[in-house]
Amino acid sequence: MEKQYQKVQDNDSLVRNSGSNAIININESAYQARLRQIEESKNQAQQAEKIDKLESDVEEIKNLLKLLVSK
Repeated sequence: MEKQYQKVQDNDSLVRNSGSNAIININESAYQARLRQIEESKNQAQQAEKIDKLESDVEEIKNLLKLLVSK
């Protein structure tokens, strides 16, 4: 079963799959840019998690030091 694609009017980056009627973006550079954007977003989320963990650890260390000093 061969897929049949029809160009979308006024947009060279889009085609319509005639079998499912789905619109597909065939612009490879836009696809790669989106993949990079997703990866960057994941990296930023991981960095934010690490920063939150470090802040929590520092707060815990401060509390332990205060406890030691008060004894």
